Amino acid sequence: ARLWTLRLPAGCRLFDGAAHASGAVETTAVFALDCAGGPSRLLAVRPDNGAVRWSHRLGSAEAPEVTVLDGVTLAEDGTALRAYRDNGEPLAEWAGENVCGDAICPAVVAEGRLVVVYRPNGARGGDRRLEAVDASTGRVAWRRDAPAYAAMTAAGGRIYALRRRLSAALLPAGVDV
Repeated sequence: ARLWTLRLPAGCRLFDGAAHASGAVETTAVFALDCAGGPSRLLAVRPDNGAVRWSHRLGSAEAPEVTVLDGVTLAEDGTALRAYRDNGEPLAEWAGENVCGDAICPAVVAEGRLVVVYRPNGARGGDRRLEAVDASTGRVAWRRDAPAYAAMTAAGGRIYALRRRLSAALLPAGVDV
């Protein structure tokens, strides 16, 4: 049975194949909207009743990559990677063309911090940075250079990051803890 219906803002439609739901987060589903005459937009709704939680315009008209973590939404649209709190307030932004590459930047929320791997603006191909942002204040807690991780997850008070290869000369993947 249909639980609810939501009319999209005037002039907007869902990107083909770019509607992203919340994954394991039950309180928020975020959708990428293609809006005529302007940049793309994010629309966050409550999955249980369809109420709009928040909406934000992004920096380009391209379809963004979107993911929803525990209390944080990440969106990358080719101009920047943006992080929003659960209530829609901006949390952090990493400017730069293609800051994530071909997919959303690997990220995890652990112990009240958003930990994200991104390519700094102007960096060469394989250069990446690992950065932790306090989710309550938006301040950077720490940052360091990192390999190009393919994925990250948190469990048991630890963060696990998957490398595609141990080093340039070795092919097997590796996991950093």
